[in-house]
Amino acid sequence: MAILATQYRTLFLAHLIRTVLGLLLRAVLLAMGLVFLVSMLLAGAVLLLLWLLRALCCKLTGRPVAPWTFTVRSSANWNRFYRAASGTAAAPGRAGGRKWAESGDVIDVQARPAKAEPGDPPALP
Repeated sequence: MAILATQYRTLFLAHLIRTVLGLLLRAVLLAMGLVFLVSMLLAGAVLLLLWLLRALCCKLTGRPVAPWTFTVRSSANWNRFYRAASGTAAAPGRAGGRKWAESGDVIDVQARPAKAEPGDPPALP
């Protein structure tokens, strides 16, 4: 009978600790979520306040209120890396570097299998 009471007490304490820790974890996660939500709302309110202040300043000075926008030129990054790969760097906004057709330098190579280095994974069949 004493063994059953000890086992029951152990199971009860284990269940109690698991329940308390689960509730504590949920409370911490809820608090973290609320802090994140409040910080995002605060950041949005600050941006809204700045935009309204800018719009008021534009209205007072008689200038038109223009939205905050930015342009993304995807070709700018492409061109930058394309020029870097070809070894010719040009100043931004200028056409520069040699063109492939004008260079005339053609190197013919013979393809050969790569040597296996120690530690390389085995080749696929």
